[in-house]
Amino acid sequence: MGTSSAGKTRCAYEAVRVTLGEWDIVIPPRDPSEMPRLFEEAEQLKRPIIWLDEIQKYLPQEGRPGLAKPDILRLLGRDSPAVIIGTIWPDRFQSFTEPPPPHPAPDVYAGAREVLSLARVIRVPATFSEEEMERAREVSKHDPRLRVALNDKDYGPTQVLAGAPDLIQRWQDADPYSMALINAAVDIQNIGVIPPLGRSLLKDAAASYLTSRDFARAASDWFEHALSYSLTELRGATSVLIPCVGDARDQVVGYEVADYVLQHGQQSRATVSVPGGVWDALAEDVADPSQLLLLAQRADRRLLYGYAEPLFERAVHAGHAPARRYFARYLAKRRRDAEAIEQYRAASDGGDVLSNKELGQFLVRRRRVAEGIVFLKKAVEAGDSKSAVALGRVLEDEGDPDGAIEAYLIAVQAGAANARKHAARLLNKQGRHAEAESLKVKLQDPWWMQVVEGLVRQGHLDDAIEECARALGGDRENAVLHVAKYGLKHGFKEKSLDLYHSAATLGSNTAARSGARVMVQRGYDARAEQLLRLAICRGDENARQQLTFYLARWGRTEEAIELNLQAAKENNARARKTLYKLLARIGRIDEAIGLCRIGVRMGDPSASYDLVRLLRINGQAEEARRLLRHGLNIDHSVAGSREEAAGSMNAFE
Repeated sequence: MGTSSAGKTRCAYEAVRVTLGEWDIVIPPRDPSEMPRLFEEAEQLKRPIIWLDEIQKYLPQEGRPGLAKPDILRLLGRDSPAVIIGTIWPDRFQSFTEPPPPHPAPDVYAGAREVLSLARVIRVPATFSEEEMERAREVSKHDPRLRVALNDKDYGPTQVLAGAPDLIQRWQDADPYSMALINAAVDIQNIGVIPPLGRSLLKDAAASYLTSRDFARAASDWFEHALSYSLTELRGATSVLIPCVGDARDQVVGYEVADYVLQHGQQSRATVSVPGGVWDALAEDVADPSQLLLLAQRADRRLLYGYAEPLFERAVHAGHAPARRYFARYLAKRRRDAEAIEQYRAASDGGDVLSNKELGQFLVRRRRVAEGIVFLKKAVEAGDSKSAVALGRVLEDEGDPDGAIEAYLIAVQAGAANARKHAARLLNKQGRHAEAESLKVKLQDPWWMQVVEGLVRQGHLDDAIEECARALGGDRENAVLHVAKYGLKHGFKEKSLDLYHSAATLGSNTAARSGARVMVQRGYDARAEQLLRLAICRGDENARQQLTFYLARWGRTEEAIELNLQAAKENNARARKTLYKLLARIGRIDEAIGLCRIGVRMGDPSASYDLVRLLRINGQAEEARRLLRHGLNIDHSVAGSREEAAGSMNAFE
């Protein structure tokens, strides 16, 4: 994991070349829905390496299929060895792995979070360490390219070697037509469209960035010239736009933005509104059902209902299986209950199990409990353990403890851990104590953890780390965390805190966060803050959020605000959300609403829900109602009616 041009792919390549040189590399298909076929192919090989550069392209998200946890576990759990390698930017990793938003905001990254939870993260810093710099200086005596890279004051060595300064200069020096094309491509990919971007889409979208004066002066081949400019290789290595070839590798099927340009554009264009013409072009040119659904949800996040609704409808008509369920959520949010129920029922009739659960819960919230129970039972019968827990809660609220116990026990059998406590609680209430006791699970640590704990108990912490690391396949970071935890348990407080501190200093953000939590519990606030700031400097957003919470609790609210302010200005969605929640908590509600509006404009996942809530808190209930019902026009004014919002959708007139 690392920023663009930090050297992620090169590091992975060199590691594979040196250690796994004889293994078979499996390249993924361009279509993420074909990932099951990729795993079938890998399972036929003795020692496969699945290479997932830019792994976010293959993660399931917002109704789009992709990598699946069962496929990964099956491949990695077989007798023959297998390796899966992926690369990802830190901000994307944080977005995919942060805790799900509170209801009613949909959990759009649940599948991606499940997949990434299996990963062992190796961080590749954007800058060289002192030791690496020393080695680089030695090599640069014989390599003029590296010497130039080391002497650049604005970019890191790996960025210079990857051509980052030349790419940004090329963008900044572009004529109006080439600038329009590059801006359009960057904005389209930032919306979430997966390359390749076709010529027709790029030409139609780029036109939205040109003024009438530009058009009056434009040559008939303005787009061809702009495309040629953007595809020009710089120093024979890279270009602003990169051609994408088809699966047959014999023709260009579209284009994508160079990684560093895209990363730079995420910050430099963070507050720039995407023109309506871009949404029109996307609606006209995109035909893939998964992309249509993704675009519909991205428009919905921005409250651009005039674009979202026709895109949802096109995804449904294209036969995308989950599209009806997502469309139903959209309709339910806008209080169009009859239409939402109709879509949910159609999805349920089509075999979508999750629609049964969502419709059941929706009907219960609308006080149509008996109908809701019917659909929850359908979901349970289809094998959805989460629906069994939801059904148990509803039956419990309705005064049917026996039915609730039955539902909870179904969930227990399906492996839902949280159902045990609910079932045991109700069984105890009924005096069925033996049955409640039988639900308790007595977990025993693996033998090697018992050995490690025994060494710690005797005070041999270094030996315990070595034993634990061996058992974990050389993973010293997790070994240190295990030993530190046991050290605290058996009275070696100072040694354990030192272990957390040394591991954090050597680069473990997990040790920094875990150690800080332990230190705060024991009153070592200053040491905790030091560790968290160290992790924040390395780009750990979880550490930023943790320190924000502590600073606010310690009465240092202004410092907590400052901690997130710069990151929010750099379009860090998580820092922006933390900041506007903090501002609202201390009564600076207008500032919070302003930041939340920016989040909506940028398409932050739960910003639209937060904005409605903040407006209501601030006494702006009518604006909140209109916003929820009608959304925004493309100029960010509140749409006056459903017809007014739909009127902006030129592509569907």
